[in-house]
Amino acid sequence: MDHQQNAYDFITYPEVAIRYVTESNQPDALEWDERLGSGTVYARPMLAPEADNQRVGVTENNRFVTGPEMAEAAGENRQLFTVEFENGGPPLQVARRFLPFEKGIHFRDIGGYQTVSGHQVRWGQVYRSGALGDFTAADWTNFSGLEIKTVLDLRTSSEKISKENNIPAEMAHIYQHQPIYEQHGRSGKWLRTFLFRRNRIEKIWLNEIYIDRLVTKRASAFGNVLQRVATDEERPTLIHCTAGKDRTGISIALLLHILGVPRQTIIDEYTLSNIDYLKLLEAIKKDADRLAYFGLKTRHLFPLLTANPAVLRETFAHIDRTYGSIDTYIRERCGVGDEVREHLKAKLLV
Repeated sequence: MDHQQNAYDFITYPEVAIRYVTESNQPDALEWDERLGSGTVYARPMLAPEADNQRVGVTENNRFVTGPEMAEAAGENRQLFTVEFENGGPPLQVARRFLPFEKGIHFRDIGGYQTVSGHQVRWGQVYRSGALGDFTAADWTNFSGLEIKTVLDLRTSSEKISKENNIPAEMAHIYQHQPIYEQHGRSGKWLRTFLFRRNRIEKIWLNEIYIDRLVTKRASAFGNVLQRVATDEERPTLIHCTAGKDRTGISIALLLHILGVPRQTIIDEYTLSNIDYLKLLEAIKKDADRLAYFGLKTRHLFPLLTANPAVLRETFAHIDRTYGSIDTYIRERCGVGDEVREHLKAKLLV
């Protein structure tokens, strides 16, 4: 079985009105719905005020090719583009979603998604990724330019000790260990699961991890994450765990729901974590080698290493059935009230 291909098969790119396109051997470009027509393109550094916008081009169609100096800009020079359309439609913003870190694991910006109310999620405010322990010196230099004020590490204490983030001393103050749960002697249980129930791993992962351990038992922990993101002094914020897809995935899914992003877009965004499947395989190589002693192969770990859209879809369905709606779950189980939710919308939508 070709697991690399299967992981990539899970990816569904979210539907957006405007997209930053990167392709091998092609210049980076902005593309938008052709019904929007031609437009005038402006650019500014990501966190600069709108007054710093500089006109960089006028198009005759629905495509704009960025210059090499813009495409390669990272860190503090990362560009936010705004397109004003000749037909008078509302302007749209776009930036490069995946940041080009050498050793990052699907490190990306969750900005740019359209909401049911016609807004966009603000770029450059909330990022998500896997663990940062393999970052290079160059990665940390570019990271510092993002001006992230809070790193929320959702891993367990044992995961943190096993693979420290190694944040440079001058950035240590932004690091916050915020575990969604702590792990107490569960490794033996999972080994027995792999040995005797390996053919049911996918259902076990959904029911025992996503639904029971995370959604049911850790709702308040997810509420704490959302409260931190709602705190103005803590943004821009990076949320990460080990693989950056489960604990982080649910946190981001709940946040995007609060902001009014359609459910299908949220599920599609979740699948983008499969882009770095090979990096995840490399990251767990030592554990996989130890499991091989018991006859377990990489294919048995596949459900744990991929962001299967069916898992998040079924998790949402469980929340709807059990609590009546995701809104009710967020309000009553996560403890995130209407005031905080409205504040998140005010600060994270444009």
